[in-house]
Amino acid sequence: MAAEVFFTDCASDQTLETYINIEINKINNSQKKGIPLSELADEEKNTYYTYTAKEDQFKDKVKAFQNEPYLDDWRQKAPRSDELDAYMSGREKLTEVSGSDGAEGNVELWWKLANDNQYYALEYVVQTQNGDAVFYYYMQSIFCCMEALKYEMDEERRMEIYHYMTMRYKDIAELPSHISLHITPYIEQAQKIYDCLAVYDALIENEEGGNIDEADVTVRGL
Repeated sequence: MAAEVFFTDCASDQTLETYINIEINKINNSQKKGIPLSELADEEKNTYYTYTAKEDQFKDKVKAFQNEPYLDDWRQKAPRSDELDAYMSGREKLTEVSGSDGAEGNVELWWKLANDNQYYALEYVVQTQNGDAVFYYYMQSIFCCMEALKYEMDEERRMEIYHYMTMRYKDIAELPSHISLHITPYIEQAQKIYDCLAVYDALIENEEGGNIDEADVTVRGL
């Protein structure tokens, strides 16, 4: 995944910008049709909507404990991250479901997974300062954006997902040095990739910066 996300297979006779443009064009030209969300279900008959409803309930519980004044009570009662893990794993399984016409997965599944992984990355930044975990979940979020961009969609939607992916590279490039020392090469590469992608990002001028302050830091189990 790291090779794909960080474009490390760039040949010595190519510039990084040229290689990135080639790879992004391949992704955008895939034009997969996908399966309608209403027709996607796993072996237990869970659907995208099943997992979304459960996650909404989970995040309601997160908010309920956001201002819990007593640490012992929070540790005993606040929702644990393994609950969210289960819903994310369920969605990942749905991306592998194939239809009779050869269609597979759905753009909205990958888009939701991209958001879920960013949510985790932000939680780890604030709660644990675990650089490995922060890096991993940002990388996962970018990978999910790449998968989402392989589907048919209107140009406005494509611009939105492309912008989201671009900003995750910026997030990696701006990780504090004290939690990212041993992944410095990836940090430097993320900045280079961001610089390349930003040139074609029509939404970037409206971006006000990182989203760390938006994290609801009340998920246990990280």
